[in-house]
Amino acid sequence: MTDSVLLKPWTGPYGGVPPWDLVRSEEFIAAFDKAIEMASHEIGQIADNPEPATFDNTVVAMENAGRALNRLDSIFGVYSSNLNLGPIPDIERVVAPKLSAHSDSIYQNSKLFERLKTIYESDAKKEMTVAQTRLIDDLYKTFVRRGAKLGESDKARLSRINADLARLFTDFSQNVLEDEKRFVTWIEKESDLDGLPASVIASMKRAAEEREKPNQWAVTNTRSSMDPFLTYSKNRPLREQVWRTYYNRCDNGDEHDNNGIITEILALRRERAKLLGYPTHAHWRLEPTMAKTPEATEALMNRPFKLE
Repeated sequence: MTDSVLLKPWTGPYGGVPPWDLVRSEEFIAAFDKAIEMASHEIGQIADNPEPATFDNTVVAMENAGRALNRLDSIFGVYSSNLNLGPIPDIERVVAPKLSAHSDSIYQNSKLFERLKTIYESDAKKEMTVAQTRLIDDLYKTFVRRGAKLGESDKARLSRINADLARLFTDFSQNVLEDEKRFVTWIEKESDLDGLPASVIASMKRAAEEREKPNQWAVTNTRSSMDPFLTYSKNRPLREQVWRTYYNRCDNGDEHDNNGIITEILALRRERAKLLGYPTHAHWRLEPTMAKTPEATEALMNRPFKLE
């Protein structure tokens, strides 16, 4: 796989562009395996460097590591979100746990964390630029938030939680995409198009023709189709039907229902937060943001808005 176009640096204008015309979905899994192997080797070299830890040989080196994996993940991200057809859902279910395990192998690397800690606590920080100081601070705190200070048994449990969450997140998103494809609001009477711009009507007609119903109009179960209909349609019952169809995605008690998955995700997030020393998942998630805490977030959202 070292010769795969998926692993090669991008060429062309703007610093290089993805080779979309050469991407073959059947190569994704093998390419991810190779890219993860390459990235792990690069991280291992940084962690095992016998030279004293410096900003350049540790922090900058980490920024430069895993470039092939980052490029591959960017390409696959477009497929899994916008071109989610054929084998892509099954490929994502294979790839997501691999990426989770690779991420944990970095954040739980004791030698690598010790090098970061040395830089973080050193007097050399006084000579760094503001950008360098911010980078090492964020990197160190991210490692701590991802379990770098945990004992070995807790690290192993954290990795299992992260792997389960990666699987559940993938199943959740794939279910949503399935319900977006499966459900359509059909309009049979032209009078029910009242209020809709010509461009919206034309789009609905194309969607119906693609589904082999050329004499009808289709509101597909996607935001790009739902939003214009809710904005312009004068038919209130149809607007309600379109709205309910969209917001009831994966809440229909069938094979794509997400309620059980949501329950599992919440339980695992709660366990992970406790393992890492946080009261709730919200406290863990919000810590690196502007608001910092759930309480500050709620206060910000509930603050009266004043027009100056």
